Amino acid sequence: MIVRLVGAGSERATDSRAAHRIRVNNGCALVCVVLNLVFTSFAIITGVWLMVAKQLLMLAVFATALTLNPQGRFAASKLLLLVAVNLSVVGSFVALGMQHEVSMLYAVACLPLLMCELRERKLLIIGTVLPAVFALLMVAASERFVPTTPVAGVFRASLEVGLVQDASAHADVRSV
Repeated sequence: MIVRLVGAGSERATDSRAAHRIRVNNGCALVCVVLNLVFTSFAIITGVWLMVAKQLLMLAVFATALTLNPQGRFAASKLLLLVAVNLSVVGSFVALGMQHEVSMLYAVACLPLLMCELRERKLLIIGTVLPAVFALLMVAASERFVPTTPVAGVFRASLEVGLVQDASAHADVRSV
């Protein structure tokens, strides 16, 4: 079933490189679907219903990207996937109260290089510029954001505990 999902639409390709790109796009969309299912379960367990709604919406968008390739709409599938990944990352950071964290957007900026051919200049430009724009907007507006979920406080508390434990371990080593 996974092989059939990943290969959907590749039979419409004109050459082997295009078929490979379609399989890569479908694979990326399938990975995004699986990750969204994992994050949706995490949001349900923690009771963050805004995050659950966002994850379910993104799940539908990524599933739509999977269905566009068999219909022959390859560019639309790529564009939808590139925009949806950026929106999903930004939405997750805002929902978790991590507005200063933009490092994941650097990884997202590499996604068009994996998905697009060099001939698809518009998609390459959109896919690499969009994460930079989102990162700049998040950093510029980060003081205006208010942590909207209890997960943000729990996440920060666990991070602080980890840092305190690391600092105390280093202090014990120095005192010896």
